[in-house]
Amino acid sequence: MVLQEPNEKLNNLRAARVEGRGVQVSKAIKMIYEVIENKRDQQEIDLHKRVESKCVDQVNSMIRMLFNNKQVGYMIGKKGEFVRFLQEEFAIKVKFIEDRYNKTVKRDESVCLVTGKLDQVQRAVIYLLKRSRDYHQDQKQDYQDVTVRLLIDSKYTSKLIGSQGCIIKEIAKKSQGA
Repeated sequence: MVLQEPNEKLNNLRAARVEGRGVQVSKAIKMIYEVIENKRDQQEIDLHKRVESKCVDQVNSMIRMLFNNKQVGYMIGKKGEFVRFLQEEFAIKVKFIEDRYNKTVKRDESVCLVTGKLDQVQRAVIYLLKRSRDYHQDQKQDYQDVTVRLLIDSKYTSKLIGSQGCIIKEIAKKSQGA
């Protein structure tokens, strides 16, 4: 797992690259967003000086994944059928956008923005990764090792990395090498 340096002009977004087998990558993504949501909840507690326990099914979350532009049409599906399926099945919003002003995004990539309740977003990400695998199999490309790039706000990356990289190492260990 690799985190790029933030750029002040780019809304402090950093790209996190996660590599490994599909199942390992989805586990790593799930753990990454649990750490980020934990950090966000802690900031809300600090601001309001009150403690509230939040269930995973009550936390609103947003994930930004990067997909190659060639793949985006397949990911959306004919007449938007796959996106519509995800939105109906998981009660989330899915949007693909070309972000030309963000230098973290390569020219041939689009941002997949998934918003909704954290547990539903995590389940939808697994479907998106499976859909990506199907695309690569249809293109006769090897899909043994997967590289997924996530856009993460830089204010959460110190929590994600942890002291001397301990949290990111733990995520890599628990996800079996992603």
